[in-house]
Amino acid sequence: MTAPPPPPAAPLAGDITINERLNMTLPLSLPNLSTTTSASSLLGENDPWDMPVPYTALILEWYGYRDPLNVSDAAHCVHKALEDTSDHLMSGDDRIPLGPLPYSYSHGSVTLWLQVVPGKSLLWGIWARIVYLVPLYGERNDWRGAQFVVFVEESGARVVRGHLLAGS
Repeated sequence: MTAPPPPPAAPLAGDITINERLNMTLPLSLPNLSTTTSASSLLGENDPWDMPVPYTALILEWYGYRDPLNVSDAAHCVHKALEDTSDHLMSGDDRIPLGPLPYSYSHGSVTLWLQVVPGKSLLWGIWARIVYLVPLYGERNDWRGAQFVVFVEESGARVVRGHLLAGS
């Protein structure tokens, strides 16, 4: 017996596409964050560092690296964002835009903050894909604080701005 084919991608504004059904498994878990190495650090190498957002025409760009974050606080902070996005996906909100107000996920000394750029929109399903990239950034950059933007690859139009910082 073979698995059914994936659903077709649905076009969204600005040629951004996302599958109708996201393949995300609950409960959410973060990778092992206790084993970061300086050899993999991007500090001084790639500032900014661009990460393609899977199945979209968006780029998550990290820049302005700061001091290392408390890894446990960062992991819990990111987990809160993952729980929030999964709650919205489980409620069927994947194709609903985030509102214009800032979104903030904090734990201990670390805050993950973002705001959709006025006049732009970002769907909860796309934000979920972006949040899943944050631990990869952290592991590759020794969990240093940074700012980020999300932009459309072709046009460079910014959609989101935010940061992952201590003491925010």
